[in-house]
Amino acid sequence: DVNVGMKAMLAMKATQQPRVLRVAAIAYDDVHLIPGGFGAGLLGRGATGEVRLGTLQGCDDRVAVKIVKPESTAAISALQRELELLQRLGHPHVVALLGAVQNRVDSEMWAILEYAEHGSLHRLLHEETRGVAEKVLGGSLNLKDAMSMANSPVFRIPREICAALVYLHKNRVVHGDMKTANVLIAGKGRCKLADFGLSRVLNTQVSTVNASVRGTPAYMAPELLQHGQPPSFQSDVYGLGVIMAELCSGRPPFDGVHMFAIMMQVCQGQRPTLVEVAGLTELIRG
Repeated sequence: DVNVGMKAMLAMKATQQPRVLRVAAIAYDDVHLIPGGFGAGLLGRGATGEVRLGTLQGCDDRVAVKIVKPESTAAISALQRELELLQRLGHPHVVALLGAVQNRVDSEMWAILEYAEHGSLHRLLHEETRGVAEKVLGGSLNLKDAMSMANSPVFRIPREICAALVYLHKNRVVHGDMKTANVLIAGKGRCKLADFGLSRVLNTQVSTVNASVRGTPAYMAPELLQHGQPPSFQSDVYGLGVIMAELCSGRPPFDGVHMFAIMMQVCQGQRPTLVEVAGLTELIRG
């Protein structure tokens, strides 16, 4: 039974790591979805389900509800593996799993996750105005300005992602899909690493995907594309480097290039480029 398993999991987690919401157990009737489309209750939609905004009974905080359709057995299995992995984790810069329930009406699987109110870093960088993004993130995104700021988001965001990666890697977890779309921005511009659908735990049987090559080519290390190797600690760090280049340049990696051309370019040794700013190389090496 999903609810019984999640109750046991949450009880165990309560003794290990503080959670954003103090939830002893979540039942189906505790979860209330907010109606509406994009800009209201709908946060995202894919082929096998959607993510909706919701609330929990007796709690003011909003939550993100990842809903997977019952007819997609592969997606249900993948979500169950992702839940198995997420229940191991608890870190300020990793999105928190709060529970899971099954919809009584149509047997959909619902994963209840911590809600990051500003959406993804990718959305802020490339779909909002520069002014809105800088207000949310708490400082200038201009690289020259960032060089003289004590806590510029250009450098603070990578530090927070690094903290999440250090925690994951110490726990033998490979994220496997590092990209700005999987960095969520919560209140006060805080980063939350999310979407563990391509993750795996080293030296165990816990993996959220099969052995085929999956990911986003612009952020994938060459050994993943060229040799079909599974994601690793090293490929996570490579993806972080691409995120940092994206923050510094203000442009998506390989912007406007077709996916297959990106794969070829990466395998041939090309990398996302940085803008030239005096002192940047020394600061990075620093």
